[in-house]
Amino acid sequence: QGRGYAYEVCEAILRYAKEELDFERVICFVKQENAASLGLCAKLGFIEKGMEQLGTDAYIMLRKHL
Repeated sequence: QGRGYAYEVCEAILRYAKEELDFERVICFVKQENAASLGLCAKLGFIEKGMEQLGTDAYIMLRKHL
């Protein structure tokens, strides 16, 4: 943790999604208490779009336009 590997991998996946798969946007759901993943999403340029309750867990919905 804290070495930037997750950022590099996610950045490459997002680039692939845009360039090879022609995705226009990516949506992800992160558990509300997962501060590390929320920080990574913010660093990658994701924007919070709302909250979803799935079962007993609360998830933050984030979106990034590619």
